[in-house]
Amino acid sequence: MVLEIVDYNKTFEKDIASMLKKQWNVSFCHNSNIIGKVALYNKKFVGVCFGYEQKDYFFLDSLCVKENYWSKGIGTQLLSNLIKVIKNDYNRVKAYLLDNDGLGSNIPKSKSIFEKCGFKFIRIIPDFFAKDNNFDYCPDCKHKPCICAAWEYELKLN
Repeated sequence: MVLEIVDYNKTFEKDIASMLKKQWNVSFCHNSNIIGKVALYNKKFVGVCFGYEQKDYFFLDSLCVKENYWSKGIGTQLLSNLIKVIKNDYNRVKAYLLDNDGLGSNIPKSKSIFEKCGFKFIRIIPDFFAKDNNFDYCPDCKHKPCICAAWEYELKLN
C-alpha cells in the first residue's frame, strides 16, 4: 500500500466535489487560485488539503480525508506538505474548524492535526455562518439561523 501526496490540479475536481458534498454538504468547483495537495492511496483519491491567497495571509479552506482512511496520518501529511509549498510566499496561515454542536465535540481530530503542524488556537467565533446562511436550515447544525461556531487557528510561517 503506497500513499502519495501530489499537487492539486483540475483532474481531481469530481473526486473533491463528491467528498466535500458527502462529508460537509458543500459544493466545490475548480478555481485557478487554489493551492493544494491531494492524497492518493494506491493511486486512488483519498483526501485533499487546499486554500487560497487572501489579503495578507493564506486561507486554508479545506482539509478532508475519506472516512475509511481516517487515523492513518493522511490529514497531517497533506497539511504538512501544503505548508512546505506555501511557507516562502506567506507570513501566516488561517484556518477555521467548524463546531456545529457548540460543544466542540467534532473538533478533537482536526485540532490535533493542526496542532501537530504548529497551528495555535486564536479564538472561538460564535454564530460563524449565521449572517451568510442562505439555507432553509444549516446542513450542519440543522438550525436557522445557523448556530455553528468556528474555532480560529493560525500558523505563523516567518
